[in-house]
Amino acid sequence: MTGSDIYKIKINDLIFNSNKSYETFKLRKGFNHIEVISPNSCNEIFTENIYISKKSLISPNPVEGKLVIYPGQNNIELRIIIFDMNGNILKNKFFNNTNGLKIELDVEDLAPSTYFLRLISGSNLENIKFVKK
Repeated sequence: MTGSDIYKIKINDLIFNSNKSYETFKLRKGFNHIEVISPNSCNEIFTENIYISKKSLISPNPVEGKLVIYPGQNNIELRIIIFDMNGNILKNKFFNNTNGLKIELDVEDLAPSTYFLRLISGSNLENIKFVKK
C-alpha cells in the first residue's frame, strides 16, 4: 500500500505497525485474516483471508449458490471438476495462481443432489463430496 507514513497491520490476533510498503510475515496453518489499515484521512482498510493447509476446504456444505473453495497445497495451476453421482462431468474449470486464496464457484445451476468436487494440481488430486440444496 502507499499513501501513508505508517500502517497498522493485523494478522489474526496480532497487531504490528510498519512504515514499509512491503512486509513479510509468517502465517499459521489454517485460516489467516489480514487487515492493513492506513491511518490517513481516508482510513483505507485492505482485508484478505488466506488459507494454508495441505488439504483443501469447501464452504458452505450443503451449498445453495456459490461454493467457496480454499485450495490446499501450493497450487499455481488448479483444475476443478464437478461430477454427479453417475460420474458425469458437469463443470470443468481451470484457475491460475490460487496460492492461499479462495475460489468462488457458482453451483446455482446444479440440481439438488450430492456431487463430487475434484481438485487437480500437478500430481496432487483431491476429491471432496458436497451437497447442493
